[in-house]
Amino acid sequence: MSWTQRYKVRSYLRSSLWIIPVLAGVAERAFRAIVELIEARTAWAGFELGVEGARALSNTVITLSLSFVVFTFGSLLVAIQVASGQYTPRIIATLLLRDNVIRYTVALFVFTLLFSVRAINHIEGTVPQLSLCIIGFLGLICLAAFLFLIDYAARLLRPVSLVKHVGDDGLRVIESFYPDKVTKTIGDAVTPQNAGPVDLKIMHRGRSAIILAVDVRGLIEEAKRSRVVIELGPQVGDFVGEGEPLFLLHGSALAFVEIRHYGASNVQIARRLRAMIVNLSNTLPAVRHAALRQEFELLDRVLEKLYVLPEDLALARIPDSQGLGESSDATAPKWAS
Repeated sequence: MSWTQRYKVRSYLRSSLWIIPVLAGVAERAFRAIVELIEARTAWAGFELGVEGARALSNTVITLSLSFVVFTFGSLLVAIQVASGQYTPRIIATLLLRDNVIRYTVALFVFTLLFSVRAINHIEGTVPQLSLCIIGFLGLICLAAFLFLIDYAARLLRPVSLVKHVGDDGLRVIESFYPDKVTKTIGDAVTPQNAGPVDLKIMHRGRSAIILAVDVRGLIEEAKRSRVVIELGPQVGDFVGEGEPLFLLHGSALAFVEIRHYGASNVQIARRLRAMIVNLSNTLPAVRHAALRQEFELLDRVLEKLYVLPEDLALARIPDSQGLGESSDATAPKWAS
């Protein structure tokens, strides 16, 4: 699974309100089996309620939990409609739909509802006292959770709470991207401003969309492997149309590597590659000379292995920008002069 697919799945799971209640239903089945196993092996006294009392307790908890579920979702829909007229959709998605307090509270209501419905089906001639104790306990927890949820939701929708949540999320994002303090000065860092001109533009090939996130680690690894500076043209939140520039590559050493590997055995390709390095050394700023010098030395080392005869080696080391057998005006790179 690629990083993009993992990000889509992770974002969907975080912003979906129904997933945790569904998991609560699955957990209720496993918990129900454990309770039935304990009831079969022990004689739990519990409340010592009769059949009618057990049904009354179960029906009361079922009514409470079902009412809480309906009221919670109804109130949430009204809150989203009201908030959509005052706040941006991003705030609604990140605060309301991704709020764990709301999701886990709804999961508690669903768990209690299902457990109570399954327990009431076993109340016939005998009363499962352990199940009734659990139902009564869950009913009290649901009542307390519902009262807490009302107060929590009222505080959550206040402007000061929204600003605080957005600020906390922003700080967490900054800490995740920059876990260590800066130890270098700004002048020492490689930035698009001092990385030289743009050598290649990577266009967006997919459908038009808005940038939500970037695989920073993947881009860093790719930049190290290719020995380039990768600049993200648009920013997170920008709209990118099909065919528009997405990535800008500075100092693309990958072209040198491929040409050297596949074409250095041809004397004219080797001469043109040497002429290109010399030309770039005379036109690019000094900050790019280290990478060019490395490519220049690697080309020399490859030529020494490919051309055994001294005459052929001397010919391959003559820069020729046109590949027509003539030497270029500049025969040495700028750092060698």
